[in-house]
Amino acid sequence: MQLYRPLGFHGTLDRLAWLAGPFQRDEEALLRALAVLEEDRSRWLAELDAYARSRRTGKRCGRRMPREGERNPNDRAYWSV
Repeated sequence: MQLYRPLGFHGTLDRLAWLAGPFQRDEEALLRALAVLEEDRSRWLAELDAYARSRRTGKRCGRRMPREGERNPNDRAYWSV
């Protein structure tokens, strides 16, 4: 949670509690929350990599700015959709 909190610290905690249950007092819920967090982070890293590759290709083609509507996984709004 220190390094990966796409919705902010409290927003991410709330989302994990909603998905996994009361992980503060239930060990099974804590394991589910950890699995959700790991899966989300893996997907985020893959999307960051794909976005970086896309931007490098665009820059080589002379597109210095992202295209209109191109979603950026570095942006917090990307994860709230």
